[in-house]
Amino acid sequence: MVAARAGMGRGGPLFQLTRHPQLVPGYGPLETGPRTAPLALTVVALNFSGLWLC
Repeated sequence: MVAARAGMGRGGPLFQLTRHPQLVPGYGPLETGPRTAPLALTVVALNFSGLWLC
């Protein structure tokens, strides 16, 4: 239960970071994706690196 809430807590801000460029500056989904890909890949890499620490 705690892990599920922690996952939602990390996923929410990442979702908002992909929606903000679409709503405020007016970029399309195909323009927003490459702009947020480095952040998303960094989050995924850090999540997997945490598996080896446990």
